[in-house]
Amino acid sequence: YLFSASVRGDASSRFSPNARWGFFPAVSAAWIVSDEPFMAGVEPFDILKLRFSAGQTGNAQIGNCEYLALYGMSPVYMGEGNSTVNQIYPRQIANPNLGWEKNTQFNFGADFSLWKGLLTATLDAYYSRTSGMLFDIPVPAASGLGEARMNTGSMENKGVEIDISSAHRFSSGWSYSVSANWTLNRNKVLHLGPNDVPIIKESDYRGAYYITQVGQPVGCYYLLVQDGIFYNQEELASYPHFESTRVGDFRFIDTDGDGVLEADDDRAIVGNYMPDFYYGLSVSAGWRGLELEADFNGVYGNEILNLERRYLCNMEAAGNMMKETLQRFPYGDLNRSTRKSTGNSGSSISTFHIEDGSFFRLRKLSLSYAFPLGMRRSGGSLKVYVQGSNLFTLTNYTGYNPETNRNVSDAMRPGEDYSSYPLPRTFTVGLILVK
Repeated sequence: YLFSASVRGDASSRFSPNARWGFFPAVSAAWIVSDEPFMAGVEPFDILKLRFSAGQTGNAQIGNCEYLALYGMSPVYMGEGNSTVNQIYPRQIANPNLGWEKNTQFNFGADFSLWKGLLTATLDAYYSRTSGMLFDIPVPAASGLGEARMNTGSMENKGVEIDISSAHRFSSGWSYSVSANWTLNRNKVLHLGPNDVPIIKESDYRGAYYITQVGQPVGCYYLLVQDGIFYNQEELASYPHFESTRVGDFRFIDTDGDGVLEADDDRAIVGNYMPDFYYGLSVSAGWRGLELEADFNGVYGNEILNLERRYLCNMEAAGNMMKETLQRFPYGDLNRSTRKSTGNSGSSISTFHIEDGSFFRLRKLSLSYAFPLGMRRSGGSLKVYVQGSNLFTLTNYTGYNPETNRNVSDAMRPGEDYSSYPLPRTFTVGLILVK
């Protein structure tokens, strides 16, 4: 039987003096079942251990002095002659209660080894609750600011992690190893401060919105829902549309059912960046000094907001277009070509810009051979290898890289792709001297 407990205290100067300290307890226990008398001789278990842990951690990953009221200075032109006067303006709202974001987690797990170590596995199920979340919250424009850092609301994460591996070396000189992992996580917002008012944030590019609301994951895409195009004047006359819409433009759903299409009121939650699950696989095979290794990884079930489509598929022909634009109206199901962004065009951010982000990638493939050198008593070897990275990615995503997230510093605006740089495919040849 194993047991441990601890309490940790941390202070951060990034928080206000009256909320600077945080105290974080933790406790864990384990039972090695395979050491019990009733497990003696029980096949196929070599090791069986059950684990439980509970603890709290803190997050202080914000900028310095964010609890203080800060002011900026900028020149203002006055009268004739381009004379200027420096003006002082509020740059940051004071928050004397800004403090630690706290995460409380419970974990149940099991470790086991079978058939004399031929197969090992780790299983974990967890639940965590984050409170006092450090979010940039939109504030009234009358304040002169757009956002302010606050502790607000709570959310939960729960999921399962599975790791399985097997390795064996045969007397003939052959060997192999296989390791696989699979992770499932579900995120949900539980509380958002007084009245649980949803937090709506806009991308750096006009018309792309995200919403964080109770009962949903953080940072869901909040967009118009594209529903085909208008093929004729009769369809256009009988369906809600923007005033500038023409035949051949995109048709959007009137989600609130009031018979009027409005950019703000007819948005809907249309997906999020969080995958249904993650997975990975590593395999290797060897014969004496020769070894072949491969690493794979992937995700399934997430969506990506591909804002490059607002330029590459907007039909304005100001530059190169994607090949799919050949299917524009009247030749296919995409919106008509136009010389400017009008009506329901490809520049209006909607589900037209949402894509499946699932992928399966070969991250690394290497082939090596170790030449024995007989160095010292223990011997040594010279390992020669050739390796390729990012050799292929299987995905339906049309952007450069499905593993993208432009706003990595803002949890409320995840999964955005705009001019992301593609992953390079690299090949390496090298030598490793092993003593």
